[in-house]
Order: sequence, then C-alpha cells, then structure tokens
Amino acid sequence: MGPMMAAQRHEPLDSTLHTVSGELLVQAPADFAHMLSFMRGFAPMAGEQCLGRSSVTAARMVDGRPVVFELTATDDPERLAYRLHSETPLSFDARVRLLRRVRFQFGLDDDLAAFYDLAERDRAFSRVVTQLYGMHHVKFPSAFEAACWSVLMQREPMARARQTKRALVERFGASLEVEGHVHWAFPEARAIAGASPSAVAEVVRHPKKAAAIFTLARAFAEMPDDFLRTASHTEAESWLRALPMIGDFSATFILFRGLGRMQRFAAAQNEHLVEAARRVYHAPTLSDTDISNMGDRYGEWRGYWALYLRASGTVGC
Repeated sequence: MGPMMAAQRHEPLDSTLHTVSGELLVQAPADFAHMLSFMRGFAPMAGEQCLGRSSVTAARMVDGRPVVFELTATDDPERLAYRLHSETPLSFDARVRLLRRVRFQFGLDDDLAAFYDLAERDRAFSRVVTQLYGMHHVKFPSAFEAACWSVLMQREPMARARQTKRALVERFGASLEVEGHVHWAFPEARAIAGASPSAVAEVVRHPKKAAAIFTLARAFAEMPDDFLRTASHTEAESWLRALPMIGDFSATFILFRGLGRMQRFAAAQNEHLVEAARRVYHAPTLSDTDISNMGDRYGEWRGYWALYLRASGTVGC
C-alpha cells in the first residue's frame, strides 16, 4: 500500500457487502476534529456525507461503481482508521486509487511545519493557528465536482444550487446502502460525458449551465490523469479558463478547493476573506491590495494563510 497506508484487514459487515479496513498515516501535526469541523461548515457539500463526532462516511465512484468509505479518528492523531464497503470485491489497484483520493481530499500528506514557522512571526495570525492547529486543507472529492459546483452556484441561491447538484448525483451517479443508510456518490466525468446534452438539460434546468456542465464533463473525461495537479499553475489555469463559464474566480476556486493548489488567491473576489482579515488583524480599513500583499509574505503558503483566516470565523464556500 505504500508508506502512508498501514496494513489492511478484510472483515464481515453485511452479507451483501465486501469490507476492507485498515489505517492511514497522517502527516503531523494533525487534528482530525478540525477537519471535520471544517466539513460541517462547508456549504457546497452540506448533507453529502455523514459526519460523526470523530468520523466521516461518504460514497465515491470507483471504476463506475459506488464505494463507501469511513474515516475515523484513533487515539493516535497521526493515524486514522478506515473501512471501505463495496458490492463486489475491490481490486488492489482500485483500493490504492481510492485511498489516495481520500488522502488527497483530506490533505493527509500536507506538512504544515514551514507554514507554522512563518505564522510565529505574525502575532495576530498566530492566534488563529493556535485555534486551528493541525487543520489540514479539506477539498472537494475531485476537481470535476468543484468545476460543476462553480457553474451551478453562479447567480443562484445556495439551496437551489445544492438541489440541482443533488439531481445530477441521482441521475448520473450511484448509491450504496451501508448499515441502513443510503450514500450517494457524485458521478464521474465520463458518466455525464456519455449521456446526451438533452439528458443533462433535463436535470440542470438552465440551458447555458447544462451545456457548460456537459462540456466540462467531456473535457475532464478526456484529460490525462493528474494533468491539473502536475501542470504549472499557469497551464492548469489556462486549461480551466478555456472551459465555458469558468472565469478568473471559478478557475481560482477549482484550483484551490478542488486541487489544493494554494499558491494564489483573489482577495478582491472574496468578501469573506476580506472580512476575516480585517477582523483578525483588527484593521477595518484593509484594502484588497493590502490583504494580497499580506498573503504574499507567506509565499507558497499564502493559500493556507487564506484558508485559516476564513476558517477562523464563519466557514462557507
């Protein structure tokens, strides 16, 4: 499994399901409770996973099939227990790919030591780090899902955007019942790309958005694996900007929330970040430019700086 995945166990859970369990190693410092708290306040994914006091359960599509994963805190903050449930046995390769996705979504490999070192020199912000110490960046399960959300949310009330997203899941995704609860998985890009534009339009009842999501699906389905993660920031941003309804804000959103590419942020387009910075630094007249310059002091960690500022108050999209 690799150095960051502990040994697996197969165990019976339900006669109709196949279950694999094990542990994931987490890069310290880490506090899973902060990550769960972030998820509770992350509006775009509200109600899409089961959040317990120390656990999260959700479904993901793997090779066209739904798989439910459970991630639970242990007595050791550097280890999380996991269970994977599927209708048919998962191949070793499928398990590895899913666990890598889970690791990436929860930022389990993020080494925050350098970020915290910088924060020690920033008196006002150091209090935020104390509050959120060990919080890793929790992202959308995939860049494709983040891209779809960036389209659905445009000029739309949050509740209605979530309703349309749910309709996409029920039409093109799949579900799996575990211990009496039905978990739905967001569709893979190829599932929507393989449908007709009219089928998407039946669900997304906004012609421009429906056409955009169908085009997004085709683009992501044809994109080489990991291109957006490994390409330069400029290349990845240009690829996204070429897609319909993906402007500056949406491209930054997808890179940040879907890919963990946190080198940049746009203060001028994020009123919640501006409010948080003014509150934390006790400077009600800070301008967008001031805030961008403050973030630049954190270099490659400027995105984490912005993330912690946002999470220090009301967490939203």
